[in-house]
Formats: sequence, structure tokens, C-alpha cells
Amino acid sequence: MLAKDFGGTSDPYAKIFLDGEAKAKTQTVNKTLNPKWNEVFALPYVANNRLSKMIRVILYDNDYGKSDDVLGQIDINVSQLKRYTDQTTPEAEWVPLEAHKNRAKVRGDVKVIAWIGQ
Repeated sequence: MLAKDFGGTSDPYAKIFLDGEAKAKTQTVNKTLNPKWNEVFALPYVANNRLSKMIRVILYDNDYGKSDDVLGQIDINVSQLKRYTDQTTPEAEWVPLEAHKNRAKVRGDVKVIAWIGQ
């Protein structure tokens, strides 16, 4: 993850979007380049009477009093998610950050566990 603050760190948080609509936001982790959120979000698989298609997670650097810097994003295709039950355990996957809206400098990976529940 790129450092966006003067001290050589960032204050990262993530916003989770489902089909382009913001659905959740993590807590901000101050002064780090290796945030650990360990947060769980349940998103509707069916929204507006149709199956959801894309989960986008955008990472930001929280800039107090200014507009937040974008650190990168990941996209998760809902159709590729596995279905899990109470007897199985979802697996974590490292997903590389991608540039958001053609911003060139991006560095890092995000560890994600995403699945379709019962």
C-alpha cells in the first residue's frame, strides 16, 4: 500500500460497493501501510429484483479536513463466488490492488474472504 501521509504511512479504510451502490465502510486504521480490519459485511445477493453482479472494494486514505486519497480497488465478480454451508469454511484469497479511475500508482494486495451463504 502506498504511503499518502507525511509520516510515511496512510490512514486506510475501505468502502464496499454492490453493483455501484455503496453498502458498507470499514473502520479507519490510523498510521499504517498494513491495515487489518477483520470486519464482516453481509450484502444482499438479490437487489432491486435482480441478481447482484459485482462487488467493488475501494481503499482510501482518510485525510482529515481534505478530500480522501484513493489507494486502489479490487473487483469481485459475484458469479464466481463459491457457496458455503455451516459445514464448510470459506477460504481467504489475496487480491492485488488495481488502479481506480486510471490513477497509475498502486501497490499492495488485499486479503479477502467472500462467499455466498445459505
